[in-house]
Amino acid sequence: MLAVLAVMGGGLAWVAAQVLGPNAGYVVFITMIGHYMVYETFHFCCHVPENSFVQRIPLVNTIRRHHRAHHNMGIMMHVNMNLTFPVADWAMKTSDLKRGLLGHLFNGYDESHVKDELEAGDGALSQRRDPGEAGDARRAQAERRGVAGVAAGG
Repeated sequence: MLAVLAVMGGGLAWVAAQVLGPNAGYVVFITMIGHYMVYETFHFCCHVPENSFVQRIPLVNTIRRHHRAHHNMGIMMHVNMNLTFPVADWAMKTSDLKRGLLGHLFNGYDESHVKDELEAGDGALSQRRDPGEAGDARRAQAERRGVAGVAAGG
C-alpha cells in the first residue's frame, strides 16, 4: 500500500511541481506520506490487544470504538468511514454518534450516544468486546419496547 501511495503521491507531486513550482510538489508528496503514516499509526492502535494504556488515551480509545463500529457489517457502508480523523464523519454527518464535535473527539468507549436508528437495528452495539453485552442490550431494548418474544429469544 505504501508503494502505491508513493507512486500516486509522486505523480500528483510532479503535477503540482509543474503547475505551481517545486516546493508545491514537495508539500504534496510529504503531506500524502505524512497522512498515510498517521493513518497507519491510528489503525495499529485500533488492532493492538486491549490494555490499560490504549483504554486511557483519549483520542485513541475514541478511534478504537469508532473503528470497531465501522467494521460492523450492518453499518459499514453508511457510517464511521474516516478512521484517522473522526471529525470528518462528524462534519459529513456520517458518524454513528449523536454528539457535538468535542463529544466525538473525547467519546472514548461510551456507546450511550449511538444514534437511535443504529441501536435498534444491527448497529454499533452488536460489536462490543463481550458478545454477551450486545445480546443483553438487545433484550433490554426489546423489553423497553414491549416485545417479549424478541426479548426471550435474544
